Parts: sequence; C-alpha cells; structure tokens
Amino acid sequence: MNTENNHVIFYVTDDGLVLARRIKGLYNNADIVKFGAEKVRVCWREYRHLIFIMASGIAVRTIASLTGDERTGPAVVVIDEKGKYVVSLLNGHIDDANDIAREVADYIGGELLVPDVKPGSLTGMEREDSGIDRAGEARSQTGNPAGKGTIFIVGTGPGRAEHISFAVRNAILRSDVIVGYGTYIDLIEDLIGDKEVVSTGMTKEVDRCEKAIEIAEGGKTVSVISGGDPGIYAMAGLVYEILRSRGKGIGNQKIESVEVIPGISALNAAAARLGAPLMHDFASISLSDRLTPWEVISKRVEAASFADFVIVLYNPKSKGRPWQIGRALEIIMRYRPADTPVGIVRGAMRDDEYVIITDLGHMLDHDIDMQTTVIIGNSKTFVWNNLMITPRGYESKYGPGV
Repeated sequence: MNTENNHVIFYVTDDGLVLARRIKGLYNNADIVKFGAEKVRVCWREYRHLIFIMASGIAVRTIASLTGDERTGPAVVVIDEKGKYVVSLLNGHIDDANDIAREVADYIGGELLVPDVKPGSLTGMEREDSGIDRAGEARSQTGNPAGKGTIFIVGTGPGRAEHISFAVRNAILRSDVIVGYGTYIDLIEDLIGDKEVVSTGMTKEVDRCEKAIEIAEGGKTVSVISGGDPGIYAMAGLVYEILRSRGKGIGNQKIESVEVIPGISALNAAAARLGAPLMHDFASISLSDRLTPWEVISKRVEAASFADFVIVLYNPKSKGRPWQIGRALEIIMRYRPADTPVGIVRGAMRDDEYVIITDLGHMLDHDIDMQTTVIIGNSKTFVWNNLMITPRGYESKYGPGV
C-alpha cells in the first residue's frame, strides 16, 4: 500500500458528491472518486483510508472479497448521504478507522457509530441498512438518554470562521437551540442555519444562562455562545454558579451533562498579532468595575506591576467608564519606565483589526475601547522588527545566540 495516498472518498449521487467536497475541507489532499467496484479494488492497494458516502450494504459487498489481513488493509468508513451517521466499518481497532470516523463526525456534525465487531470483521454489517439506517446495531458515541438535556458552553474565538475549532462546530451543529449575545451570534450565523436562537443584549448574561438551563431542562441540547474562550471573562462560570445556587447537580433528572469547549481567547489572538509578548509569567486583569469593585482591581494592578508580570488588560475603557485605564496607567508607571513596550489590539483576526505597538508613555495617545486588549510588557520585554517579545529566559541560561 502506498501510504503517501491517505484518503479517497467514494460517492454515488450528486448529494454524495456535495458531502464529499465538504469532507475534503477536512482532508485537503483527499481524492474524490465516483464509485465503481473496479475503482475501489485499485484504491484498496493505494490508499490508507477509504471513505464511502452511500448505503453501507453497497460498501460491504464491494470490499468483502478484498478484506484479508486486517492489520495491513486500509481503514474503511461509511457515511450516509445526509451526513447523519458516520460508521467505522473496518479496521477500527487495529488501524485508525475509529479516529477517522470521529474526525469526520466532528467536522460534519454527524453521529459516530462504532460497530461491536472484532477487528477486520464485517460481521453484523452485511445488511443494506445496518450501521447507518439501523443505529441500534452500533453503539452511539453521542447523544443523551431520552428526556435529558445537554448544555454546551462554547468559545467561538476571535471572530472568523477558520478560528472556530471542530469541537465547537460540532457542538453548535448538534444543538437544538443557540443562546448568546447578539454580536457573537451574528458572527456564526452560517453555522446556525435554521436553529432556534435566543439572543440578548450586553449585560444580560444572567438572563442568557438561566434561559439555557431552562431549555436544557426541557430535554433539548443547547449551546451557550461566548466570543473568545468561554472560561475567560465569559459564560462558563456563570452557568455553573446558577446551577449550584439552585441546588441542581449535573447528571440530575433533567440535565445530563454540561460541557465547556474552549476557544481562542482575546489574549491569545492579541499576543499572536503582536509577536510573542506572553512568553513569560503574565497576569490578566479586567478593568471593568461592573462586577468587581475598583478598590480590588487597583490592588491587583499594583500587585502585578510590582511583581513584574506582563499585564493583559481586558475591558480597558468604555463610554460609561473612561477613567479606569488612566488610573491603571498611573499605578503601573510607579514600577515601570515610560519606554516599557505596550501592545494595543482591537478586533484581533477580524476584518477591522487594529494593531499598535507603543510604550507606556504614549499608550493613551491611541484609540482604546471595550473591544481592545492591551498588553504591557515586563522589565525584559523588547520590540524587534515591529514585534513585541518577552524572553522566556533561554539566553540567560544558555548564552547569546540561543
């Protein structure tokens, strides 16, 4: 077998071709081939992974005479044309059909099915409808017990579709209802399709989380949408806090599970645009006093400044509270010189991205708002080639030129 040819996707109908092209987005080098028995026999020797988009019976009958040593033959995955079920058909335990099937299921939002058969065997899959149309013959890797709901708390990253993980996409596609802040909902409308949407405005986080819990208690699967990462100044903690305050455990009579699925946070995206400013210890501090008293925030800014942390400032300035960023600057400059590098990033990785590298002395000369992330360097941070870099310490350990 030529292991350089990894994936081939067979289709029968036009609908199958559409799905094949979609899956090619996951495996860019995959070949798409119109199904034919002779073509399958040729590809059997040339490819590691065969993906069939058709009824499982067709695939089974075609490859039945080709199966020999399951340790050397290709992995085989079968998908129905609607993309509802993804079946690990052959070599699921010896080679990597299970892994391929799982990747495809996550990517297209299908249900992963793993037949309860021995490695390399087609036993239990001979029937035209087995594995796909009769899901009971395989054990499902997704879904909840009847009547119980699921909550996914997902992070959609900086804003562009290419930065949304497969796991987040899968959660959204599996959900019956999408709950989120209007701006974040608008960024993923292509993923939502015709699903039910519950959208609220700024400062309505509690309402959103309570609604998501109510929907899940009704037996539905719901995705709570956060921009960036859901566990960083976002919705994950609030959902858990509300469940705890109501004395409701996870896995109770109404909610089967709550899962947090991470995304690329604003600090990750901003740091990537600036260079490598977070290579050493850093402290992330929100300047919003809507939920935390300014007295507490100012103490944290001072502690981080004194300890020489790189400082990441979230929510630095808004129309209703424009003064905090100036106060924070005053505190930081007690411990750091005016030429300390500062990175200012708004809308990282979006079409309206704004990136500036400046210093403490000139930081307030630039536009800063609620959508801005400010990264303030430590005593070792430097600017090189219009990049902001904080050394990890390799040069001091191993010498110059490392």
